[in-house]
Amino acid sequence: MTKSQRDTSRGENELLVSKKAQKKFGYFSALQGQFLDFPLSDAYRGKKDTYTKEEVDALIQYAIDEARKIDEASMAKHNRDATVISMILGFTTLALFVDGLLRLLGIIPPFMQIDIDLLDKVVDKVEADVIDKIRQVPIQKILQSGFR
Repeated sequence: MTKSQRDTSRGENELLVSKKAQKKFGYFSALQGQFLDFPLSDAYRGKKDTYTKEEVDALIQYAIDEARKIDEASMAKHNRDATVISMILGFTTLALFVDGLLRLLGIIPPFMQIDIDLLDKVVDKVEADVIDKIRQVPIQKILQSGFR
């Protein structure tokens, strides 16, 4: 076999290998007579890499159950945190309301010299107005109208 015959047969062999590769792995797997280095696990998946319908259904059910557990746990945490925050806000609001009411009634002394005591003002106004009105009405007239 001469050198030219060897070169020709080598070229034919490369072409033949390329055509076999195209049939087995597709057109893009052979590039100018050379194989691309794709791992077989990515190019070809065997029977072991697939799931049956029952296995897929079981996996989906497992994922749904896990999602429900995570959702329930996160909602329980949210409810607990919201309850604590609501208790703090409610207690603070109630405490401030009671403080203002007691300052308004004069039971607690003024804060920073801001006097909002209404009880003394109401008592002074009642004493001034009502007692003057009572003094204007004669007692005999009240007694006569009360016994008839």
